[in-house]
Amino acid sequence: MINICKVAITSSCLFISDTRGPYNSIDECMSRIKQIVVDSNRVLSGEWYLTDFDCRSEHGIKYKTRIDPKGNI
Repeated sequence: MINICKVAITSSCLFISDTRGPYNSIDECMSRIKQIVVDSNRVLSGEWYLTDFDCRSEHGIKYKTRIDPKGNI
């Protein structure tokens, strides 16, 4: 699950759910998140930035990292 937002006159945000997972590693999940953001910007109008994401290990442990203002992880 990721959250992307478009900053314009008013902010718009979308929650996007991945149907390909679960993944075998956190690195695979992080790579997929980056791919989802790139693909979203191809399909949706405007420029969307990653604002939040959720990667979980097979044991249910959530993984988070910092996201810079441009949406990079």
